[in-house]
Amino acid sequence: RPDAVIESGAFKGHGTWIVRTALPEARIISMDPNPPKSRLDGVEYLVGKDFVDFSKVDWEARGIDPDKTVVFLDDHQSAYKRAFMQNEHRFYRFLIDDNYGYLEGDAMSFKS
Repeated sequence: RPDAVIESGAFKGHGTWIVRTALPEARIISMDPNPPKSRLDGVEYLVGKDFVDFSKVDWEARGIDPDKTVVFLDDHQSAYKRAFMQNEHRFYRFLIDDNYGYLEGDAMSFKS
C-alpha cells in the first residue's frame, strides 16, 4: 500500500473519494486549476489560486517519497508527456484515467 497518492485532476472529487475509501491512511494531495465540487477532510488541495502543475512541484520538499507514492493522472494532459515528467521526479507507479463522454474531446494518450 502506498503512503501517499498524488491526484492530478480533481473535477467533482469522485476520484479523491475512491482513493480515500480504498486507502484511508494514505496522504492524499489533490491538484486541479479549478476547485473540486466537493472536498474531503484530511486531503491536501493544490487548487484554484494555490494550484501548481504536477511537473512544477518540489515533491521532496513536500516530504513525498516517490518509492512509496502512487500518482493518479486524470488531468486530460498528454499521457505520453506525463509519463516522462513522472520519471523526472522518480515516480514509477501511476494510473491514468482520462475518460471523456462519447464523441467528446481527447488528449494525447497511449492509445493515440
